Amino acid sequence: MVDSAKDEVLIRPISKSMNVLSAFIVALIGAIPWVLFASLINLAVLAPLSLFIVYLICDKYDFKYSLFLIPLGLIAYGSLLIKRGAIPEGSPNYRFLIRLAIVSLLPFIYLVTRNQKVRKIVAVNALVFIIGVFVIEGTLRVISPKKIEKDKWSELLSKFAEAPKPEVDPVISEIAYGRVTTDSPEIYDHRIFFYGGSTTFGREVSDKDTYPSQTQRMFNSAGEKVVVENRGVIGAAAVHLIPGLLAELGDDQMTAGPNKGHIRQRINNGDIVVFYIGVNEAKNAIFYRNPIARLSERFTYFENTSNWIFKNTNLGYLLNNLLGVGQFSIDENSLSQTHDALNQMNDYVSARGGIFLPVLQVNSLTRSDPLAYEIAIRESMNNFPDAIEIVYPRLAEMILSFEHSADARNIFDNLATSPFFDWCHTDKLGNQKIAELMYKLIQQITTNPN
Repeated sequence: MVDSAKDEVLIRPISKSMNVLSAFIVALIGAIPWVLFASLINLAVLAPLSLFIVYLICDKYDFKYSLFLIPLGLIAYGSLLIKRGAIPEGSPNYRFLIRLAIVSLLPFIYLVTRNQKVRKIVAVNALVFIIGVFVIEGTLRVISPKKIEKDKWSELLSKFAEAPKPEVDPVISEIAYGRVTTDSPEIYDHRIFFYGGSTTFGREVSDKDTYPSQTQRMFNSAGEKVVVENRGVIGAAAVHLIPGLLAELGDDQMTAGPNKGHIRQRINNGDIVVFYIGVNEAKNAIFYRNPIARLSERFTYFENTSNWIFKNTNLGYLLNNLLGVGQFSIDENSLSQTHDALNQMNDYVSARGGIFLPVLQVNSLTRSDPLAYEIAIRESMNNFPDAIEIVYPRLAEMILSFEHSADARNIFDNLATSPFFDWCHTDKLGNQKIAELMYKLIQQITTNPN
């Protein structure tokens, strides 16, 4: 009898804690659709909180009519949230379905999990799932699927004689606004700013071999007093470059010394701002019809969260790769944002006496005479090349509509070797060809700016 009493004293707190934990976990499960579909996230968070409070009250007091009154109360609560705007925009039919789901979900979860045993079973399964996710993530950190992906490209490089040879330990010098451009003159008449993504930053090669550095040396050889700045940002598209450009090239104090009369940060008369873009803009405009993409398209906070998971976890990385196949479509909103960004930059630079020059960048899928290695790149990318073939002409039409613009898609045609480490990043030779194009374009503009 004494032992039974002791056991009861020990078991009761554990059982009570399990009741609270199970109520909390089931309430969180009930929150998932609210978080996914609610326009107002603060109202969405109140839904699981209210359900959790209901569970705790029902555990403490056995209401005679709780089976009927509480679901009605939850329906009323859901209706109130809907009235306050906690549903997304959409067609009338879409809004009706969401209303029906939200209003019925909370009372349904309450009825199904009102029994503590059922709720504990749900909670245990949820805990097992969460633990399983951490175990899988830990395992994947050892296996490293990101390294496997990198090794895939390295293996492809080693199979073909015409493939480029990666530089071992390239010298990379980052600065506040991008990357060091070598051989910059101390005295200059005007500046050239190269904006772009990783292909402008050029992490595959040393500082001296990026296309901005090679362009700088071409101006130096011609005796022209021009300074080139590499403002590439890895992963950035045109829409991502604007905030940095506005902050970096805003008004600042006058420059002293040999360049007195220039404003160091501000765009001066005769400066040229080049946007070497296309690859990241195209990727952003390719929309795969999967649940993650659909929700990301509708809700910014969901897109930011999912992007963080895909970028910072191995499990998310694999999931993103698995979802990035199948049927795709073109995200018109993304293309529209790119067009707006280019127009904004053109107006901003022109208003300050500068010249805006967008250039559509080359990639391995745009060559008219692809080498065997480049064909192998295409074949390793599922249906992604098909999507690029649809969206790239759209980007070309957009970019070439500006007074000063250029199309670099075919500058690698007739090369005996490939400059591509993957479908878009280039070696020293590729950067040299890009630099030659940039130098030629800028010479034409400065010679005949109108």
